[in-house]
Amino acid sequence: MERVNDRTPIGHATGAHEPATPGPRKPGPDTTAASDRVVRYAPTVAECLALPELAAGAPVVVAAMDHLDRPVRWPHVGEVPGLGRLLRGGELVLTTGIGLGDQPGAMAGWIQELAQAGAAALVVELGVRFAGGLPGGAKQAAARAGLPLVELHQEVAFVGVTEAVHALVVDAQVRQLLLSDEVHRVFTQLSVDGAGTAAVLGHATRMTGYPVVLENLAHQVLEYAGAPGRDQELLEAWEGRSRAARATGRTGWTGTGWLLTT
Repeated sequence: MERVNDRTPIGHATGAHEPATPGPRKPGPDTTAASDRVVRYAPTVAECLALPELAAGAPVVVAAMDHLDRPVRWPHVGEVPGLGRLLRGGELVLTTGIGLGDQPGAMAGWIQELAQAGAAALVVELGVRFAGGLPGGAKQAAARAGLPLVELHQEVAFVGVTEAVHALVVDAQVRQLLLSDEVHRVFTQLSVDGAGTAAVLGHATRMTGYPVVLENLAHQVLEYAGAPGRDQELLEAWEGRSRAARATGRTGWTGTGWLLTT
């Protein structure tokens, strides 16, 4: 435990999840490159635990430490069995466990329920129901489910925590909206200017910080940008790699380091 103080039809761009080497700046729309321009839709569990309102509780991660990068969609306070049916996924669940009863395995079963509902993490304040720490079965259940389980060793005001997490979530959403507006503005201007394929891919590369590949329905490369000196590495066995990539919807992550868009 640790204390916390690519399938694409014609005209489709496929982004390789490898940092691009920014090229020289060209005149035109502002497409400042790189990783510091990437905005997430939601904060991570780790970022939420670093908030002063949660840090005041002396949080200790006791299971699934390697899943603290999960996005948090919303904070939720819950104390009763059957909470999973009320969740929509991505919640940071806060509890004292007082409403779970004394039956052996109750906490472990509740954790499994939350994990199946898609909760981002479970934060348990000790001292009311679990003064001596969470039972081993609960930690094992969280580890098996890959659900980050956090003990709070000091009392905190849940209302303050939910307000702070809520503000973090809203801030990430606002930044995402601003970036989306900027992307729309830049590519609208490129369209108005009659920019060619190379220019469009170049701007996409500088805005994302990653290589971009344009392919046809046969998964053959039409053009690419953002991999100076790494062309062979990027395009090696491209057709087979592209056919193997799968994403749900028109745009999405494949889970293997690729972002596909149609």
